[in-house]
Amino acid sequence: MKGFIRAENNFLKDGDGNNILLKGMAFGNNVWVNPSTPPKTHHTEESYRELSDIGFNSVRFYLNYGLFESDDAPYKYRQEGWDWLDLNIQWAKKYDMRLVLNMHYPQGGFQSNGNGTKLWTDEENKKRLTALWTEIARIYKDEPVIAAFDLLNEPVVPEKSNVEETFAQWQDLAQGIAYSIRTVNTNHMIMVERLNAYKNLETGVSNWHNNLNGNMNFFLIDDNNVTYEFHVYDPFVFTHQNAGWVESSRGVFSTYPDEAKGLNKEYLEQCFTKYLKFGKDNNVPVYLGEFGVIVYGFHEDRGGDRWIKDALDICRRHNINFNYHTYHETMFGLYMNGAHEYPDKLNTALYNAFKEALKE
Repeated sequence: MKGFIRAENNFLKDGDGNNILLKGMAFGNNVWVNPSTPPKTHHTEESYRELSDIGFNSVRFYLNYGLFESDDAPYKYRQEGWDWLDLNIQWAKKYDMRLVLNMHYPQGGFQSNGNGTKLWTDEENKKRLTALWTEIARIYKDEPVIAAFDLLNEPVVPEKSNVEETFAQWQDLAQGIAYSIRTVNTNHMIMVERLNAYKNLETGVSNWHNNLNGNMNFFLIDDNNVTYEFHVYDPFVFTHQNAGWVESSRGVFSTYPDEAKGLNKEYLEQCFTKYLKFGKDNNVPVYLGEFGVIVYGFHEDRGGDRWIKDALDICRRHNINFNYHTYHETMFGLYMNGAHEYPDKLNTALYNAFKEALKE
């Protein structure tokens, strides 16, 4: 483990000043059920060894605030949460793996589906999130196994009267968290994800346009050690086919590539690389924090493995830091049984695709 990872121009550098490319897979840790105790059957020490053997060097480690504090006792942090994180740091270190700590489920609710508006409408939730990140940063300020603090997953903010005010909600919160972290920790890199969407609170309708501000929904914050994050699940009709939580996808199946529809590697490369322009224009690194294919994309030769191989080749050729979603989850997992169980139902096609693509 060669020191802390830092953002420098368009690259990530290790403690010796050498370029490092994060090649990761996510540990979802069953955060979606809002657990109050660590998910001790989601993964084991063996999981880190397995990912290292395949060719990964990092894990995007999903956090739920409820592992550290309860709504009934805010700011009173549970030792059980720190103990669990310590154990995972120990396992990661043993196999020379880095951890990207990602706040996937913050105070105020899970963001990705637009149901976490209380983070934005209740100032106390913002204060609690800032305080929790600051405590994490303080406790682990000397731990280089942690590659970065990934502040918030797929933020969805309430719609305001104009684009600037809408974006300012996430930009101001990200900046405030970063400032607070730096009062106790100047070692660790911070990751800030682009705005995922905004939601009209009167109609309940969310706008998922990926270029609302002319910068692919990215923005800069004032800090000299930041990486900017994006996610790719294109074409959505393929990666989320028959997804039960997406009304338009239920019962709909597709294949990759589909030359008749122009859904091929050239199309996929454009989906990935359109985000790189922000990094190049602003001389900052970017990170592909999530990409993946639902399990149905691997059935009946629909091409999930082909999509994965193309995506990884694109990342390799463009030096894109990446993280696959996810290790253990019924729909997108390398292991497809319930995330509250020990992982044993392997997606063999996905495993082989990774093994082949990462062997170099």
